[in-house]
Amino acid sequence: MSVHPPFYSRFSLRSRFIALIATLVFATTLLLGWVASRESAQQMEAAIGTAASEAAYQMVDKLDRSMDARIKEVKLLLGIQAFTNDAGTSLLREQLELLQSNHNVVSWIGFTDSEGTVLAATGGILEGVSIAQRPVFIEGREAMWVGDVHEAVMLAQLLPNPSGEALQFVDIATPVYDSNEQLQGVLAVHLSWQWAEYIQQSMLAPTNQRHNTEMLLLSANGTVLLGPAALIGESLDSLKNIPAPSNTSPQWAIETWPNGERFMTGYARSSGFEDFPGLGWIAVSRKPIASALAPIEQLQAAIMGMGVLLALLFAIIGWVTASRLVAPLTRLAKAADKIQDGEHADSIPLESGS
Repeated sequence: MSVHPPFYSRFSLRSRFIALIATLVFATTLLLGWVASRESAQQMEAAIGTAASEAAYQMVDKLDRSMDARIKEVKLLLGIQAFTNDAGTSLLREQLELLQSNHNVVSWIGFTDSEGTVLAATGGILEGVSIAQRPVFIEGREAMWVGDVHEAVMLAQLLPNPSGEALQFVDIATPVYDSNEQLQGVLAVHLSWQWAEYIQQSMLAPTNQRHNTEMLLLSANGTVLLGPAALIGESLDSLKNIPAPSNTSPQWAIETWPNGERFMTGYARSSGFEDFPGLGWIAVSRKPIASALAPIEQLQAAIMGMGVLLALLFAIIGWVTASRLVAPLTRLAKAADKIQDGEHADSIPLESGS
């Protein structure tokens, strides 16, 4: 019975040595390419996440600065002498309407007496009506107050509403004192929530819209105030990485949203600005993970493709180099075989050193 030699013994020492060198070169180059691809992907992912958090920060910063500007305007309005010099209702209303005409986000301005009855208001709306039970008066008679987003209650049927959607406001209220520091009444301003939508749309430049980026605004407790229509009013407190109230630094994470879809998500919580103390709003920038990480996948494919080509190139170079290095050994081995077969020793070739 014949015994077949092992598979590897069918190849010469030269072939095995060359194959080993070529394999090592190929594997090493491919490994370096994989490491470079992985490191580049991590850095690029961090850059994309940071960009998302910065977009969220820019949105909440714009909102804070806009609110601060409105508060400063209300403080300037307190300088109107009509509040304290027993001017008629018509003159006071004229002053209020002048301010409103300069800012299309101001839906209503009213001045109450110390008991909460509206003395003068833009458009005459609610004049003679008591708002003593409304937060805008209760809080406003104590100090400068900013109320969070809410739907209109008393003004819902009185203000123009072309869209037909529920009107939402942010309130600013402040006490008004006479020269003797006695409470005269409360100055109340209702800002249309539409101004926040303007800021949201300004953040969504055409380039961002083409890349499926969405901007949302959440209340302090995680309820959606601005964003896709399907999410308005929904609570997103189930998101794991919403920043804590004390954390106002922009941050990002890959989040699984309530619908099960994963998004590259940037967060930034409002910290207020100057006269505006902030209401804890949370701006959110999100992008589907497939779209967000597409550049990373393209980069990895390019790096790995280049790595494979370089690995093949270096393997070929290694093959050629190994062939030249092994050639003298091969000739010596053949000469030794001849001596073993009884040939003369002078048949051994002389190899010169380098």
